Amino acid sequence: MPRSCTAALRFRSASTGCRTAGYSSSIGDFLRSHPLPADAIGSVKSSVGAAMEQAARLGGARGGALRAAAGRAFVNATHISLYVGVAVALVGTVIVVLFLPARAEELHEVAEFVEAAPDEAPAPAVA
Repeated sequence: MPRSCTAALRFRSASTGCRTAGYSSSIGDFLRSHPLPADAIGSVKSSVGAAMEQAARLGGARGGALRAAAGRAFVNATHISLYVGVAVALVGTVIVVLFLPARAEELHEVAEFVEAAPDEAPAPAVA
């Protein structure tokens, strides 16, 4: 697999990890003040879809509160992932600005050398 693909996959998994951690933390705050059945807590913390499903099962005010909290937790976690992505993009931009111009000058010098080389090379011997 090309390096760029591997880097993209690593970034995607890091971004997903940030979103999952942020969601679990935010929904955990809600669950501390609004207890749910023990079998539902793990699934509600693991995914917003499971939280919405559990909210539909609960119904009423408790289900509505869980649905709203899961939505807020998901949006907050997405914001965290967005900020991480922006930070990675900024670091990448700084690296490009700092190192690519220097590399371009080296390549320009090599190109000049290669262009000048045929004029300076001795003529091949004919046998």
